[in-house]
Amino acid sequence: MPGFPGLPSRRQGSATIPTSVREDLPREAHIASLLEIASRVRGAIYLYAVIWVVISQTGHFYERHTTFVLANAAGLFVVGVMRTLLHLKLAVLLRSDFERTARAFRVLTSVHCLHWGLLCAITLQWKEAEALRPYMLLVGVGVAQGGTMMISIDRVLGIAYPMAGLTPVVLAALMNPTRDNLVLATMCVIFGLYVVASARVVSNDYWSGQVARLTSEERARQLEIVSITDSLTQLPNRLFFNQQFAVEWAEARRLAQPLAVAVVDLDHFKRINDRYGHLFGDVCLRAAADALQDELKRPSDLVARYGGEEFVLLLRNTDLEGAVAVANRLAERMRSVELARAGHSVGLSCSIGVCATVPLAEQDPDSLLQRADEALYRAKHLGRDQVVALGDKDRTDRTDRGEPALTA
Repeated sequence: MPGFPGLPSRRQGSATIPTSVREDLPREAHIASLLEIASRVRGAIYLYAVIWVVISQTGHFYERHTTFVLANAAGLFVVGVMRTLLHLKLAVLLRSDFERTARAFRVLTSVHCLHWGLLCAITLQWKEAEALRPYMLLVGVGVAQGGTMMISIDRVLGIAYPMAGLTPVVLAALMNPTRDNLVLATMCVIFGLYVVASARVVSNDYWSGQVARLTSEERARQLEIVSITDSLTQLPNRLFFNQQFAVEWAEARRLAQPLAVAVVDLDHFKRINDRYGHLFGDVCLRAAADALQDELKRPSDLVARYGGEEFVLLLRNTDLEGAVAVANRLAERMRSVELARAGHSVGLSCSIGVCATVPLAEQDPDSLLQRADEALYRAKHLGRDQVVALGDKDRTDRTDRGEPALTA
């Protein structure tokens, strides 16, 4: 039923939560994961440059190679600035172009670790930087392990980030295959596999939690829908109507707009049940619900099953004349419904009571329903299969089988 949030169309299938963690979850879940990573690493973006400058003080390396130190510090800082600028607009960019933005996010995140891995590799090959080697490797291990755990909820980064930092070290060690370097390369490979495996566990735990959360939310939504939907006709039930009626009443009073209700009662429904059985009575109720729903033209109009063979309509921004026109159309449509049972053709008709008002501050919302119910009683008393309307000043209008309204 468009126009009334929280209630799906009667013909809309229920949504399901897919089980595939990486491929089938809603795009919003993947956007949220990258936004969470950005939030986690925000405070560490510029630490690469700071730690590099601090380590470069070892063995007077900074004094001897100032340009080299500052150039790499500037490179690490520039990447940090690029990551910061991307993070500031990350939510908007991910929603407008997810694939390209996610790729840029992953590349920039991995570039920092790659830069550090290259600096570590340089310390293995450059004798002038030998004093920095143990500190660089120690920080490299921390970056690969700690950094990966922070970003591992993204499967791509969980692999790309540690590999970006460790691969240059392994290649540099193999280029000078001394016994110590071969041990270092072997340990880096083992450590890298361990970090990737650990990242996968963290990623699986995160996404399993997301699936559980989404499944729980979906179940709660479905339970809410069940609680406000009539199981037989799949129309909104009385609970939902009462909730929506209160909302529409307050809105109509605020905007000084008319609000109309119409109570619809199937004529001689007890006879149908007694003659053809309750199962066929249920068929009639579903056919009546379809007829009423299909005949409503505006997305904002609401029809609900109020109880038994009684339905109720809520028509926002509709005066009495407009409500009577809708009711006449519904009554005519109901007369066209014919059902077959045991070789017999069973037709339906209905009586409708209509009332409309512009809500006032001191007015009781239930009064509108009471007046519509009173109009329905009069329609049944006058012979059924007709529309009776009560106006704001107890002016009674009668429409008999679609004829123009008459003043009683």
